[in-house]
Amino acid sequence: MNYYQRIQDTIDYIDENLNEEITLDELAKISCLSKYYFHRMFSAMAGEPVMSYIRKRRLGRAVKQLNNTSLRIIDIALDNKFESQEVFIRAFVKHFGITPARYRKLKTKVQISDKISLLGINNNSKSGIQPKIVIHEAKKAVGMKLFTTLRENAEKSTIEKFHSKVFKKRIDEIQGKVKANIIYGICENGYKDEDTLIHTVCVEVGNNYTVPKGMEEFELIYSRYLVFSHTGSAKEVANTYGYIYKDWLPCSGYELSKTGRDLQIYDQTKTTLGNSNVEMDICVPID
Repeated sequence: MNYYQRIQDTIDYIDENLNEEITLDELAKISCLSKYYFHRMFSAMAGEPVMSYIRKRRLGRAVKQLNNTSLRIIDIALDNKFESQEVFIRAFVKHFGITPARYRKLKTKVQISDKISLLGINNNSKSGIQPKIVIHEAKKAVGMKLFTTLRENAEKSTIEKFHSKVFKKRIDEIQGKVKANIIYGICENGYKDEDTLIHTVCVEVGNNYTVPKGMEEFELIYSRYLVFSHTGSAKEVANTYGYIYKDWLPCSGYELSKTGRDLQIYDQTKTTLGNSNVEMDICVPID
C-alpha cells in the first residue's frame, strides 16, 4: 500500500470522527507510520499539520450545525471537541472573522475547508534529487537541544541561528571529538503539540569525551538511510523536505523506519547555515 493511500485512510477516519477525540497515536497507527513520520508525511501531502486540518474541518462542521440546527453554541462547541465555548468562539473568529452567534444571525458567506482527496495522485518522481543508500553505524555524540516551533522557525530561522550562532561558538568546549567539522542535526516534533520542535545539534565523540555544561550526550542509532544531498540556501531546505515526502518517497517502495529520525549532516568548514549556499545531506532512515 503506498503512502498516499495510508494518509488518505487517516483523512477518511478524521471526517468520520470529527465529533470524537482524535489523537496522533491513533492516526499514526492507521497509517502504519511512527508519529514523527506520520506528521511529516501528512504535512507534506496536505500542505498543513494534521491538527490544523482537523480544526478547520470541525469549524466547517460547526458552520453546518449553525445553519441547519437549533443547537446552542456551547453544545456545538463541545460536540466538535473544543475545550469550551470561549475556545470555540476564538477559533471561529480567527478562522472566519465573525462570531458564531453573529454568523447564525446574518448567514454571512464563509469559506469552508473541503475534505482533502489524495486519490489518483502518483508522484513517483524520477526528476530532481535522487538519493543514495548509506549505512550509518551507531555513534556517541555530544551536543545541545533547541526547543522551538514550526512557525517560529519559519519566521525567524531559529534552527539556522542555533547552529551558526550558538553551537558553533561552543563546539570547541567538547573534548574527544571525532571528525570535529561534521555537524549532525536531528529534528523531532511534538513535545507539547504537533507545532513544536526539538532540534538537536551535535558532533560525534570517541571513548574519552567531555560533556560541557548545558550540553547532553546523545546516541546516533545504527540505520540504513536514503541520503538526499541538498545544495542551496538554508531557507530552501524546507523545499527539499517537501520534495522528499510529497514527491519522492510516497510511491518509492521504501518503508520508513518506525524508530529512526531524519539526520541533517554538513561539514562546517564548507557550510555555514547563514550562508546563501548550503551543502547538506538529509538522511531518511528506512527499514
